[in-house]
Amino acid sequence: MSCREWVRITPLTIPGVLEAPDIGKRFWKFNFRELFDRDSEVIRELAKKLMRAEHICRYIIEEIKYPFWFGQPDDKHVWNAFHGKFCVKVKHDFWQKASETAVAKYGDCEDKTILWVTLMDMNLYKCYGFLGVVYYKDKPLGGHAWGAFEDEKGNWRLYESTLEKAPTYPEGYPVIPDPNTTNEFEVGRLRYVAIARFTTEEFWLSKRGVGIMTLKEYLTLPHKKKHTRKKIKLIRKAWAEYHKYLIETKLREMTGR
Repeated sequence: MSCREWVRITPLTIPGVLEAPDIGKRFWKFNFRELFDRDSEVIRELAKKLMRAEHICRYIIEEIKYPFWFGQPDDKHVWNAFHGKFCVKVKHDFWQKASETAVAKYGDCEDKTILWVTLMDMNLYKCYGFLGVVYYKDKPLGGHAWGAFEDEKGNWRLYESTLEKAPTYPEGYPVIPDPNTTNEFEVGRLRYVAIARFTTEEFWLSKRGVGIMTLKEYLTLPHKKKHTRKKIKLIRKAWAEYHKYLIETKLREMTGR
């Protein structure tokens, strides 16, 4: 497939709850690029501390926790200022800036992927973030965000931020087709289908992805259609199966069986 799979668009402005009470992603409207706050002192310090891709990948997975509240994904954020004179609440699916995720050390798939892209980009690693849908055995698990990076040998590999333990770098991250030429990636029984791709500065839409879901539909997905315990459980299960397969394959090669 040609690189015409992706169409570059101007990074979008997304409403907050002040403009769209039911679907706002922050307290007030923002441009997507604002989420990658590279000028934040928090991010500057973290980018200097984590300069190797291996360390960035491990940090996001193991140090930034996926938020649960009584067993269910939790994303409630409240802005309460002047003793309640100005109070804004986002009950579901708040999109954090990279610095906010770094400080809170909690974030969902979008938050963790945005922080990962920010740190990788600041250290000059070639990478992309994606928004789309993830499938398990061809059954949709819901909306999801993930990443892809180019390793030292020029191989593109998929990055999943919601795992509990970081895979061995780089071989534990599955080799995938060049993300400039496709919007679909497979990891064992999982299939990742992107509708959008981004860096800290640019944003693209997939020509094929809109057949699955438009960007507008993704942005208006209810919380329960994106963040569920079942989705996280099956993603982790599929990655564990993939790593088991890698180990078994390596053992067979070593023993000649």
